[in-house]
Amino acid sequence: MTGQGENPPSAENQSSITCANCGAAVAPAIGPHCPHCGAEIVPKRLTFADLSAVTVDHFLSLDVPFLRTIVDLSRRPGRVVGEYVAGKRRKYTNPLKFYLITATVLVAVIHLLLAANWNVPATSPQPSATVIEQFIRDALRLAMTWHADYIQLVYLLSLPLFAAMLYVVIGRRGGRSVMELFIMCLFAWGQIYLVQAASNFIAFCSPWSGLAMVAGVVGGLWPFVYVPWIAAGFCRVGVLRAVLWSVPVFFVYSQVI
Repeated sequence: MTGQGENPPSAENQSSITCANCGAAVAPAIGPHCPHCGAEIVPKRLTFADLSAVTVDHFLSLDVPFLRTIVDLSRRPGRVVGEYVAGKRRKYTNPLKFYLITATVLVAVIHLLLAANWNVPATSPQPSATVIEQFIRDALRLAMTWHADYIQLVYLLSLPLFAAMLYVVIGRRGGRSVMELFIMCLFAWGQIYLVQAASNFIAFCSPWSGLAMVAGVVGGLWPFVYVPWIAAGFCRVGVLRAVLWSVPVFFVYSQVI
């Protein structure tokens, strides 16, 4: 009997199959899947049903790293960054990829809302709207246009600066490096963009001015809430300390950029 660590007989070597995904030589007796990468050794010809099943399973399964990242960042953001930095990187999506995808979602939502013309231009105010309501809608329109055109790129290029500022006030005491704080910022801003996309959609589509006002305020204040939350968990400092240090730093940073 051949031991598990020994080479298979030459007859089996001659009948081995090369995995099309990783290139490893696999004996057919092992099974239908490659032991190295998990793919099918001899994949069958694709059908539309196979393609649809894989697509639905990939995007709807909660085991997908991207969806797990969104869910866990909504419940325990500091732990997500800590586990990613510690080496659990297959569990969550890449932070730069997460940032780019969520920024794209926000930009798409903003352009969709502006293109749909759900907001009346400032030159033609709604007859039924008060001066304050029209001012809020005009301000939201200007803010959304700026976000759609520039702000995501500006934030991406300037996040290392914000990470360095956080390192000075709380990161160094928490044993975190500037690069690790930059990863935290990518995760944080990605989650912030998703909340702002939802709040912008509600603010522009809601027929009730009160709900639109609340949604706009939530979208604007959410960074000041979420950044201390994720920083407190990741840097292992108290929430009060994270608020006292990260909120002023974020305010200064937002004014600089």
